[in-house]
Amino acid sequence: CVFAWRVATDRLPTWVNKQHRTLEVSNLCPVCAIEPEDTFHALCRCPRAVALWQAMAQQWSISDV
Repeated sequence: CVFAWRVATDRLPTWVNKQHRTLEVSNLCPVCAIEPEDTFHALCRCPRAVALWQAMAQQWSISDV
């Protein structure tokens, strides 16, 4: 529940949120360095996140909806 609440309210400690609070100099994703790491990038757009979702879909029945 807490994780879902943090996602819904954009309160995950992403690099974009850390930079906004002046805790980081850069907001680029530390994993892929392709684009800024906001919540959507961290969960859906980062190549590592996509690979994780695909690996999970192979193990469990996860719909493409």
